[in-house]
Order: sequence, then structure tokens, then C-alpha cells
Amino acid sequence: MITVKGKEYFNVTHFFMEVYSIGKIDFKFDNLFNGDKRLGSPTLQLINDNWQQVWEELLPVFVEVFGNLYTQLAKRVFDRIPFNEIFSD
Repeated sequence: MITVKGKEYFNVTHFFMEVYSIGKIDFKFDNLFNGDKRLGSPTLQLINDNWQQVWEELLPVFVEVFGNLYTQLAKRVFDRIPFNEIFSD
């Protein structure tokens, strides 16, 4: 909590998220290899056949990016609305 002009506000500094499970990912890329279907189709098939390994590689970036977005969103809300207006007695 921080106090500004006598009012208390949440001080959002970090948003942590954890992804427990995901059903399946079906990747779709337009214009992969500049539209060369000879290269694009088998590459996309390989990625989709191995979506779990691809997801494991993408997950840390996903968590960081969305954590930052949610932190910014929460700050926009909680920097403007005092604590007592959100949680009144």
C-alpha cells in the first residue's frame, strides 16, 4: 500500500501467473517461408505434432509478457481508485 494525499492505494509491482495445464495448441502461421507451401506445410505439421515441446519453450516468454501486461493493467486500475473505495466497510 502507498499513501497519496491521505488516501491509501494498492502498490502493484508485479503480477505472477502460473499455467498449470493446457489442452492442446494448434499453431497456424500465414505466409510461413514467404508462402512456399513445400517448406511451410511440413514445418507447420512438425510444430503441431510436437506442440508440447514448442509450448514448453514458449511458456517462460508467455508468462513474462502476460505478467507484464496484467501488471500494467492492475496499476492503471489501482493507481486511480483508493483502497477504501474498492473495499468499503
